[in-house]
Amino acid sequence: IAFKYTSTTSSAGTWEIKNFRITGYGEKGINGLTWEDFANGNFDEWNAEGTKPTGWQEDTSNGNATLARSEDSHSQSYSVQIYGVPLGERRMAYQPLYFTPGTYTCSFYAKAATDQGAKVQVGYWPQSATVTIYDQDATGATKRTELNNNEWELITYTFTIQETELVNLIVAVPTGSKGKDVLVDDFSITKAE
Repeated sequence: IAFKYTSTTSSAGTWEIKNFRITGYGEKGINGLTWEDFANGNFDEWNAEGTKPTGWQEDTSNGNATLARSEDSHSQSYSVQIYGVPLGERRMAYQPLYFTPGTYTCSFYAKAATDQGAKVQVGYWPQSATVTIYDQDATGATKRTELNNNEWELITYTFTIQETELVNLIVAVPTGSKGKDVLVDDFSITKAE
């Protein structure tokens, strides 16, 4: 976008611009990706170093967890292991996606990585906010699912976007879970018609 001022030796008028603005994210969002571009929910594609699955942990301010590829998978070849820490929450985040107004459902399978059990929570981080909006129980507290390492558990989270927004999808090992690692696989997202 440019404003070009031209003049000649015989004429050099003046003009001004006032209240110029650009609104919206455009057709494909800031990074060119919409929620429909979500990929690698089966965690079978990884970077060359094998330290993060493609599309995940691109934004380290929202995704602060250490990840590893695991052959203990719900389906296909791999799952992702999210390492917990004794104190503090660790989040795995998908790169920002452009969401239009509507109701969305995220689903994935999770289980504890060890026989000590673990907890997991799910949510999303709107780029316009300063906190993750987590799935909540009936009392309004963040819902934390208890996991064992014997079976994969289906986790489902439905949320509504009111205005066009860039969003990171988040899976977290919460504070208070004693830092137990979690395996995640077969992540998907759908939009209600």
